[in-house]
Amino acid sequence: MKKMLQGLIYRTCHLLSLLLEELDIEAAALHSFKSQSLRLAALHRFKSGQAPILLATDVASCGLDIPTVDLVINYDIPRFPRDYVHHVGRTVRAGRGGLAVSFVTQNDVILIHEIEAVLGKQLDKFECKENEVLDDVTKVYKAKRVATMKMMDDGFEEKAKARKAQKLKTLAEKDLLKKRSKRRKKR
Repeated sequence: MKKMLQGLIYRTCHLLSLLLEELDIEAAALHSFKSQSLRLAALHRFKSGQAPILLATDVASCGLDIPTVDLVINYDIPRFPRDYVHHVGRTVRAGRGGLAVSFVTQNDVILIHEIEAVLGKQLDKFECKENEVLDDVTKVYKAKRVATMKMMDDGFEEKAKARKAQKLKTLAEKDLLKKRSKRRKKR
């Protein structure tokens, strides 16, 4: 189940990058279905200011030194409050201020309450104006359709399967698959 969700997260990140590209919004995507060289290139584009937006999965959760993050958008609410705090904390490094916005659905309310309990305060609610959202919804839906078709045309699913097969092969060559299986049986 966890691996299936991770795959969905990577696909969502990739789809969002294609959607933003279709809307002529420059963004760099960082997820583990990309090769290391493509990840480094995306990170460089963001750090250099060529891409003002960095879309990232958990692959960016640690080890990145990006001192000037002004805004963090949680497209999906992190499952654990500590992950939320870590993501949002990127905006307040070295005493800087910043803003964090999270897209919340009715399915996320329990997670939000858990985050608020850890923070010891209630998060501010941002009400968007429905008319402003609806003005661009057709353009966004059209861009999403085109992005989804691009993703299929680019063979994202096949590349993801090949990448997974290569990872399993590498683990098997290093005799790490058996060790994982033994650990799971012990649990």
